[in-house]
Amino acid sequence: MPDHVHLLVSFHRDRDLNQDIVKKLKGASAREFLKNTGGGSLWGEGVHHENVDTQQNFDAVIHYIRNNPPKDSIPVDGRVLSSLPLTITCFTTRPDTNFGATFIVLAPEHPFVQKVMSGGLIPKDKSSAKQVRDYHAFALAKTELQRQEEGRKKTGAFTGFYAMNNLNGARIPIWISDFVLAGFGTGAVVGVPGHDRRDFEFARQFGIPIVRVVVGSDGDTSPVTRIEQVQEEEGAMVHSGFLDGFPIMEAKEKIMDHLEKEGWGKRVTTYRLRDWLVSRQRYWGAPIPIVYDPQGNPHPIPDEHLPWLLPTDVEFKPTGESPLRHSREFIERTEKIFGKGWRPEFDTMDTFVCSSFYYLRYLAASVSSSPPALSVVEGIGGRRGWRGQGEGVLVDPFIEKKWMPVSMYIGGPEHACMHLIYARFVMMALKDFGFVAHEEPFKKLVHQGLITNKGAKMSKSKGNVVSPDSFVDRHGSDVFRMYLMFMGPFTNGGDWSDSGIKGIDRFVQRVWRTFGEEAKEVEEAGDAKEVIVALNQAIKKVTESLEKMHFNTAISALMEFMNAVEGESFSNETAKTFTRLLAPLAPHLAEELWETLNDRKELVPQSPASSKVFGSAGFVIDQRWPEFDPRLLVTATMTIVVQVNGKVRGQIDVAADASEKDILAMAKKDLNVQKFLAKKSVKKELYVKGKLVSIVV
Repeated sequence: MPDHVHLLVSFHRDRDLNQDIVKKLKGASAREFLKNTGGGSLWGEGVHHENVDTQQNFDAVIHYIRNNPPKDSIPVDGRVLSSLPLTITCFTTRPDTNFGATFIVLAPEHPFVQKVMSGGLIPKDKSSAKQVRDYHAFALAKTELQRQEEGRKKTGAFTGFYAMNNLNGARIPIWISDFVLAGFGTGAVVGVPGHDRRDFEFARQFGIPIVRVVVGSDGDTSPVTRIEQVQEEEGAMVHSGFLDGFPIMEAKEKIMDHLEKEGWGKRVTTYRLRDWLVSRQRYWGAPIPIVYDPQGNPHPIPDEHLPWLLPTDVEFKPTGESPLRHSREFIERTEKIFGKGWRPEFDTMDTFVCSSFYYLRYLAASVSSSPPALSVVEGIGGRRGWRGQGEGVLVDPFIEKKWMPVSMYIGGPEHACMHLIYARFVMMALKDFGFVAHEEPFKKLVHQGLITNKGAKMSKSKGNVVSPDSFVDRHGSDVFRMYLMFMGPFTNGGDWSDSGIKGIDRFVQRVWRTFGEEAKEVEEAGDAKEVIVALNQAIKKVTESLEKMHFNTAISALMEFMNAVEGESFSNETAKTFTRLLAPLAPHLAEELWETLNDRKELVPQSPASSKVFGSAGFVIDQRWPEFDPRLLVTATMTIVVQVNGKVRGQIDVAADASEKDILAMAKKDLNVQKFLAKKSVKKELYVKGKLVSIVV
């Protein structure tokens, strides 16, 4: 129990229970309480402390309030507004969306949950406490990795208690769920289902309201009912009071300033540490170079007996033990070297350990892969490197210094966590020994998202694995590849849909009809003005999206260009530029288009290798990436969304170079907007450049 607790109660019937009803237990009520309980335990002579400092005192006060209602007959549940603890500190990376919070989720290990389980906190519905206890046992039976699995069905239990959101006074339920970990943040997270996919899945599972507080670039203002509508990465604020109209990054800074000013929160930087086992009870993996004497004491294997190779006389039977334990050769080898009664370590290293320095071997690809007899050589600045005696070399120190670290490492969160622990450890150790120049093996880590099937992680045991073969046979590998890219942000993944791939198939067929089958008809045509603008916009959007690995928005940009070019005249050069933009996303289709669109006799090959295979035109992937002209990005007009008090009430078309003053004036003249401004004074108006006008009345 905290050392300092204020008990919040109401004894006045005319107070607004949602706002100003809080009153500390004191005055006449305190005296009445003391008279009935023997007095003196909470307040001294002529003074009251307004605190409840022990569990016994707290229980006595609650008992008194529940059993001695005042004369004005306020219901007991209306009088006891909160109990221990009075605040729950939540962790969030998106404080800008907190106006859309509709629930709180606690880790099963959270102190609040422990209070409910022990009876220190008694919910109005007594069954809630039992549900919490049952769910607590269910959650703790899982490993931490199981609890972190993406795509699985969300589970949880309602505690029977509610919290108040300080920003808007909203009453939000407090739940527990195993996807929240006690060691992450504060073990309590704010649930904003409109703008977090995990929260959306939880809210949909338990029928919790979903509130939209961000409108993305797609302009969708409808209720969030599908996971595809969950806006996590960009947009402007709505339904968020003083944040309305601000882009999310600006809103994040403003809300953090506000929360710190009010004393409701503070900025923190958090780090999460992970570890992993080194040994495994299986065959594949390097055998651990440790042997045990007859007394069971461990000894490292001397250098002259390294490398310590796997035995080959292994039977893979499900004995529940390491397969190496039943190898006769492995045991005899150990006894021959060390003596009778000596035993090898039968566990092997995790295969993540075995692959922890492969990135260095890429730099020595021309060197023999045979195990080197290592010796130390002087490198740059007196630094040491591994040079093999004879033909074996781990890595040339000069090459390592030039090419390392790797620019980007891409891997799923589970694989990356486990592998990176070893990869970083080995690199740091090699740096300490003087064998490499860099401490970190990778500059940047990116987690690709998980592809799920009906919300569940795919696995053979569940029988929900989707084989790509039939879809590749039916639609082609490019369509399959683009659909995986298009179903969601690369780092988020998405849910597989057999029907969803058909939309990408139609797009690919449309591209081929426009730039493949009809290419000869448009070869001599010039570009319409709208096509020139659309092409430069597409180059900019695709380039920026690919650099950020936002493949879904890159494909969207190509789709937007196709809409703009349809029915308009365009040149063969424009078709070629589009093909170069398409190449990283649909390489096979792009190569076919490139062959169709190019007059090979006029093109110089970009590389000798490509000319041998493809003739004088070369491959599209060999061509220079197109560049856009900033002067050609702007259309003559643009459409601006108009909001009143956070709700979309109209849209206006304005000149691309219109001033903010003119745009605000036009917004207020819109007939539909005027309906919501009539007989009201404008308190605030904000223009988000090129996107929206927000008016607060």
